[in-house]
Amino acid sequence: MNKKTILAITLLGIFCTFKPTLSQTKKYKKPTIHPRRAEILNTHNAMVKAAGAGKLAELKAAYGEFKALRDEIGEPEVYEIIKYEVKPIHAAAKRNRIKVLDYILNEVGENLSASKDQMLVESPLEARDREDKRPLHYAAREGALDAVKRMVKFAGKGEEEPEDEETLEDVSEIVNLPDKYGFTALMWSAAKPGGKSSFAVNKYLADHGASLSLKTKSALKKKGNQDALDLARKSGNLRTYYYLKKKKVKWIQKLEQAGKKGLKKAWKKGKEKLKETGKEAWTKTKETGKEAGGIFKEGLKKKPKEKKEEAEEPEEIELEEVKKEEKMEEITEI
Repeated sequence: MNKKTILAITLLGIFCTFKPTLSQTKKYKKPTIHPRRAEILNTHNAMVKAAGAGKLAELKAAYGEFKALRDEIGEPEVYEIIKYEVKPIHAAAKRNRIKVLDYILNEVGENLSASKDQMLVESPLEARDREDKRPLHYAAREGALDAVKRMVKFAGKGEEEPEDEETLEDVSEIVNLPDKYGFTALMWSAAKPGGKSSFAVNKYLADHGASLSLKTKSALKKKGNQDALDLARKSGNLRTYYYLKKKKVKWIQKLEQAGKKGLKKAWKKGKEKLKETGKEAWTKTKETGKEAGGIFKEGLKKKPKEKKEEAEEPEEIELEEVKKEEKMEEITEI
C-alpha cells in the first residue's frame, strides 16, 4: 500500500470514530405539530373567507364549528395555531363589510380575533396578524371609509365625536396602534403609492386623534424614519400632504399658545405664592424679633442688679476692717 491509501484509511477511521459523538451533540428536534392543526386552520380560514365575502350566515356557521373545536381542544392550543393568521375582522375591515364588522364587534367580540397573547384584550380592534397589523390598518390601506368610521366609533364607546377625555384617549390609542414596522393606520393610508390614497380616510383619521409626530421604524440608517407627512409626499398623495401639513402647523401653534398660557398661569401662581410666603416670613420674623427683644431687655435688667450686689459686699468688708484698725490704734494709745 502506498502512502495515499494509508492516509485515506486513517482519516476514514478518525471520521467513523467521531461521527456518533457529533450526531449526539447536534440532535435535530422536529417541531411538534398539533394532530388537529389542519382541522382548526380549515375552520378558521372558512371564517376569514366568509367575513371577507360579507356572507354573515356562512360566518355564523363557521364560527359555530370553530367554537366547538375551541371548547373541545382548549383555547390556548387553538389560539397558538391561529395567532399569526389573518383574522375574520381583518378581512371584514379590508372589504368594508359593515354587517360582518358589527357582528364581530358587538356580538362575538374577541373570540373571532384574539390570539393566545391577546385573550384578555378589551377590544377586538387590537387583533393582529403576523406583522402586527390591526383591522384599522387594513381598512385605511384599502380606503374603506365606512369600516374606519365604524371601528373608530366602537373605540369611542358608540360616540362618533366623543368629548370625554378618557374616551378620546381610548380612540387615540386605537388609531395610533403601530405595526411591526411602526406604521399606524394613517401612515399605511398615506403611503399608498401613485397618489391612490383615500383623502377622506386620511382626513377622518387626522381629525380623530391620529398622531402626526410618530415615525416608522427603519432598519436602514440611510433611509431614516418617516412620519405620515413624509410618506404622503413621497407617495404622491399631495392633497393629504398639504392637509396634514396645515394641521401640524395648527397643532404646533396650539402647543405654543398652551405653553404661553401655562407660563402665565405659573407666573401668577408663583407671584401669589411668593407674596404669601413673604408675608408669613415677615410675620414670623416680627414675632421672633419681639421675643428676642423681650429676652434682651430682661437680661439687661437682671445683670446690673447682680453687679451692684457683688460690688456692695466688698465695701462692707472694707469698713469693718477700717473700724477694727481704729479700735486697735485707740487701745495702743491707751
